[in-house]
Amino acid sequence: SPEGETLPLLEPVPCVGNVECWLLALVEQMCLTVRETCKHAASEIDKLQGSLRLFEQCLHSFVAQITLLIVQMLWTQDVQDFLMGSKGEQKSLREAADRRINDLKDILVEMTRTELSRTDRINVETLITIHVHQQDVWRCPAAKGDTPLRKLRDASQFDWLKQARFYFCQERDEVVIKIADADTIYCNEYLGVKERLVITPLTDRCYITLSQALAMKLGGAPAGPAGTGKTETTKDLARTYGKLCIVTNCSDQLDYKAMGKIIKGLSQANAWGCFDEFNRIDLPVLSVVAQQVQSVFNGLKAHKTEFVFPDKDIVGLRPGVGFFITMNPGYAGRQELPENLKILFRGVTMMVPDRQSIMKVKLGGQGYKEDDLLSQKFYLLYNLCEQQLSKQRHYDFGLRNILSVLRTAGSVLRKAPIKDEPLLFMRTLRDMNMSKLVFDDIDLFNSLLQDLFPGKNPEKNNHTDVEKALHHHTTESGLIYHPPWVSKCIQLYETKLVRHGLMVVGPAGVGKTAIYHIVLKALCDVDEKSGGMKHSEMRMNPKAITAPQMFGKLDAGTGDWHDGVFSALWRQAVAKTRRQDGKKPQSVWLVCDGPVDAIWIENLNTVLDDNKLLTLASGDRLNMTDTMKVCFEPENLNNASPATVSRAGIVYVSDAELGGGYGRGDTRPWDPVIRAKLFASRKDERIVPSGCPTVLQKDTAEHLMSLFEAHVPSALKCYLKECNPPMNTGCAHQLINTYYLILSIIRECDGAPSKSVLEKVFWFSLAWAMGGMLESTGREIFYDSFLKNHCRTIPSEEETIFEYKVDVKSDKWVHWNELVAEWSYPGDQRIGEEFATLFIPTLDSTRLHYLMLQGFVNKRPFLLFGGGGTSKTVTIENFLGMVQKMDSIEAEHRELMTYKKINFSFMTSPGLFQAALLDNVEKRQGKYYGPKRNKKLTLFIDDAAMPEINEWGDQITNEAVRQVIEESRLYSLDKAGELTHLVDIQWAAAMAKPGGGKNDIPNRLKRHFLIFCVPLPSTQSLQQIFGVILQARFGQTGVDGDYPHEVVHVASVLTPMSLAFWAKLQAKMLPTPSKFHYTFNLRDLTNIVQGICMSIRQTITD
Repeated sequence: SPEGETLPLLEPVPCVGNVECWLLALVEQMCLTVRETCKHAASEIDKLQGSLRLFEQCLHSFVAQITLLIVQMLWTQDVQDFLMGSKGEQKSLREAADRRINDLKDILVEMTRTELSRTDRINVETLITIHVHQQDVWRCPAAKGDTPLRKLRDASQFDWLKQARFYFCQERDEVVIKIADADTIYCNEYLGVKERLVITPLTDRCYITLSQALAMKLGGAPAGPAGTGKTETTKDLARTYGKLCIVTNCSDQLDYKAMGKIIKGLSQANAWGCFDEFNRIDLPVLSVVAQQVQSVFNGLKAHKTEFVFPDKDIVGLRPGVGFFITMNPGYAGRQELPENLKILFRGVTMMVPDRQSIMKVKLGGQGYKEDDLLSQKFYLLYNLCEQQLSKQRHYDFGLRNILSVLRTAGSVLRKAPIKDEPLLFMRTLRDMNMSKLVFDDIDLFNSLLQDLFPGKNPEKNNHTDVEKALHHHTTESGLIYHPPWVSKCIQLYETKLVRHGLMVVGPAGVGKTAIYHIVLKALCDVDEKSGGMKHSEMRMNPKAITAPQMFGKLDAGTGDWHDGVFSALWRQAVAKTRRQDGKKPQSVWLVCDGPVDAIWIENLNTVLDDNKLLTLASGDRLNMTDTMKVCFEPENLNNASPATVSRAGIVYVSDAELGGGYGRGDTRPWDPVIRAKLFASRKDERIVPSGCPTVLQKDTAEHLMSLFEAHVPSALKCYLKECNPPMNTGCAHQLINTYYLILSIIRECDGAPSKSVLEKVFWFSLAWAMGGMLESTGREIFYDSFLKNHCRTIPSEEETIFEYKVDVKSDKWVHWNELVAEWSYPGDQRIGEEFATLFIPTLDSTRLHYLMLQGFVNKRPFLLFGGGGTSKTVTIENFLGMVQKMDSIEAEHRELMTYKKINFSFMTSPGLFQAALLDNVEKRQGKYYGPKRNKKLTLFIDDAAMPEINEWGDQITNEAVRQVIEESRLYSLDKAGELTHLVDIQWAAAMAKPGGGKNDIPNRLKRHFLIFCVPLPSTQSLQQIFGVILQARFGQTGVDGDYPHEVVHVASVLTPMSLAFWAKLQAKMLPTPSKFHYTFNLRDLTNIVQGICMSIRQTITD
């Protein structure tokens, strides 16, 4: 079995003949072996009724599956004997049954406290789970209205008949399972060591309904919310019957041919098929599936061994085949089943499971003596959490979460030297739930725990080796050992111990990616010391590609299957964890780094639950190994269904605690982020943390840090409360931009900068990192409310700091007007043809060029946003065209600089972006690609926010952009799973101001950019721009000859007159529903001036 248990065959099956014949012979021999073992086990029942001391011997003599059958047959025999006995015998038979039931539980619970192997422990816990149910229905059933079996008087009463009863039938020489009036022969399929569900009244009802459906040659259809046990109950019933149950995760990729293949296979294999999330299949396919299933049921009713499938194939038919569908009605992406399909399945509503009885049974199975009291507290705590904690999409207090807590509780109990059960259980509840709580709920959760466990204050769980490794790699990576952030790393490690699906959720800039990296490095250290395996990750963005590109697709013409990126990575990960090429197997974490929606992630439902199985539309079933983890890194779970949330272990990284937010009270969550950057260091010829262009001198870093600590809290407070920023972003992003500006400006110093220079540079950088994202009025407010009151080196009382630049060499403020270059008239012909591309230097463009240069020299992408007609595109193109002439760029690189503009539109898809990107690069070496002719390329994305926002609120095109900027690589869409690495590429972007129908870009993309708002030019700037053009056009000696003085005079007053007219148009002629096109921006003014400039001499006489 996969768990390592073995059951020797009665007779060997030689590997001769055709493979399919050998496999059929092997299956037949397996069933015969299990059948004979059951027969032998049945002969032990009488001995065990005489003495239960022999039970431990049976436990080691038989495999787990047969041991469970012994317990079930023993209980059935005891109850049946009691009910069939005469009135005089019933009292003694009841007492004997009481004694045996109690003794067996004591024996099993005692065994959990001893050293057991993994398989033995699962076996014993499963036996306890089943036996506790037997004990409950014998003494005190959980379901209201049920009579305890010990009080029944007759074996024909329904309270006994509805139970799953196990008999060994001598006539048939088989084990027979009876539920109500449905008799089923045990299927004798070897299943290995499998856990079993706690049987609650809901499970009982489901068993009765499904068994009756099978007896009537129908299918079963459990339906209900996520986490109510629909799929698991179906699988558990299959294990009860000794039947193989094959779970298929349904999606809209399944067509009628794929479903037909599965149904044919199940019919011939005598197996059950459980189709999870069945109503995700497209409606036309469901109609065909109804005919396919109907043909199978018709064959079963006619007791045929072969039947004709709807596609005219003749298919073998075994009598034990069964079909089950599970559904979450009302969830996103679900269909309503057609009527011809509904009538083939008997419905079961799965709503609210009996959580408290599940908790009690599982606690007892884990070895807790105070299981009754602790289960009551556990149940009450989760009820209070659901009622009193804030409503977050990532909160889950359902069955899957409960079971992971219970598994951890058992592990903690076995390892603890002091068996204080309430204290240990309180610590488990705290540690297993703290990771997903938002900052505001932590205190409330702790107070609830204290109320339920008064006087208990458990210490934090110790992971000494892991914590040492985390400390080492945090400092080694150049990060600050910030306890709240490191606690999230430990919570991820603890979650990893009990879950194979992990989610690190939180806003942009809180260190989610770094948490994964540091934890993996720490695990490598810990495991390598003990001779264990290496840990690695494989990362992809699921939203940067389509669903067929992710999971694979069938070629409509040839019928060939082509793997997608995720399925190819899955195969690679499985191969790494099962290496047999002389190398050590690895532990692989497959990270899906991108937004979550209710469509693509639900294709992974069978991966994230206990099936651990990736099912593809091709029919492939790829098992997940024990050393694999499937991880997710979304910003939020707003679009995730409860089915997804309940399946993953969630670590929530709050921005209020860890770097991405603005803090609460005296907290400074941005402190570790900026401190790590300022105190960057060199290690092994590289600078850590990654992304730091250079290392500052210690005294420079300390002085800058003191300035940050003294002034940033007030700056953030003013920025948020008073300035009304037009674009939202995290404070860590703004402070990192401040750092990059400081770094590039002080490079101009000859030697180390003085304190005076550092202060000026700090204020200039802080003003532009925060105020640069504001419009003109916001900048004035930011200056008046904060900068004017805190900055001791204000350049002027009349003007703001935004009108000045720091000259680090002279330690003075220099007005931007002194740096504006002169504009030369390009000639009449060009001014007519290329008017839209004319660039007239102004104060605004000069300072934007300077600020963009600071990002460019540090390889920091830059982004300009603003209203229409504010010259964002022209400014960036002019800057990129001038890069080759700039002294700030190293001489050997200037000639290699080039740029390419990519225009985004509503229809731009990730595929189009990837194609445009690859058109501008060529292969350099191996999998590395760079700009053609060994150039250094800047890709300028214009209208970056234009791509479509899908129904889930995601911009999938910009997710592809983020993947390339973050990782400098992308996955090939032609060769699935193959990476293309990109080098020598920098990024620039422009977009419209968010709001008013204009899109924003994702926060996780935004944080990579140095961002500046381009406000509408001031009246002075507009007069300068258009006045210079008109004066040059009509005041020069052109091909048309001189103009009269009257014309030159009129040309000089045209600019202020046009501006006044334009301003009145904006104020008076506002857009209305019937005149929605009344929007006047700078382009209208530009068109007026262009038209005047295109006039010829002969038409202008006065």
